[in-house]
Amino acid sequence: MKRTIGLILAVILLISMIGTALATCQHNWFTVSTLRKTMKYEYYRVCNGDCYNGITKPHFHKVITATVTETISLCTKCGEVKKIYSNPVPVKEICTW
Repeated sequence: MKRTIGLILAVILLISMIGTALATCQHNWFTVSTLRKTMKYEYYRVCNGDCYNGITKPHFHKVITATVTETISLCTKCGEVKKIYSNPVPVKEICTW
């Protein structure tokens, strides 16, 4: 009886290990395309007195960004697609004081 239960548990363990091995894909990413997008995006950041204009009081700076890089990759094993966007690069910073 104990031997039968042990054998059943061993078979269940073996099946679960095989299922886990098949379910997880060791991704092999292949870059399909890289695209540079030029977008104008404005946001404000707080300047706490370290301003390039010598202003020591807290104020706002308007930051204008552009150029975002989009990379599309494809897994050659499972066919999954992923898109990666780089952070926008600041182009210009304007003191609003």
